[in-house]
Amino acid sequence: MLLRIGRPRESAPKGALMVRRTNKKTINFQFPFAIDEIRKVFPPGEYTIETEEESIPGSSIIHFRHVETVLVVR
Repeated sequence: MLLRIGRPRESAPKGALMVRRTNKKTINFQFPFAIDEIRKVFPPGEYTIETEEESIPGSSIIHFRHVETVLVVR
């Protein structure tokens, strides 16, 4: 897991720091698969999925919200 410090979104309180973290996971598809929006069939094999989250400011406990999920195709 990677942690990144970045600029807060416009909705964050002024002066707040935003913590971003990225989780990477390798998954193995045993069969060909398709993603509707892409209209392409991908072969079976190993793929990396990256999920990015950012902290929600204003709490004494760090909470994260999902920002993006990416399937890395090589």
